[in-house]
Amino acid sequence: MNALRAVDVDDALGYVGLARRESTLERTLPALGMAVVGAAVGAGAALLFAPQSGGELRSRISEGMGQAKHRIGSMRERGLSSSTTTHSS
Repeated sequence: MNALRAVDVDDALGYVGLARRESTLERTLPALGMAVVGAAVGAGAALLFAPQSGGELRSRISEGMGQAKHRIGSMRERGLSSSTTTHSS
């Protein structure tokens, strides 16, 4: 009887050659994260190769980081508000 309690749904599905379907979020989030990281690396490389003084470069990087922080915060707020709307329906 204890052996049956140790078997979960994923194990049972695996015994018959099936698996759970990944949610859209589980498939999309890693790809989105990689795209954001790639964009940040590309933007950083573009800034480093741009012909300008060190002070100007530091100023632009600081400004860009502030804008990115603001955008991420607003995306987070929109995501939280849409998830509460979805769950309360």
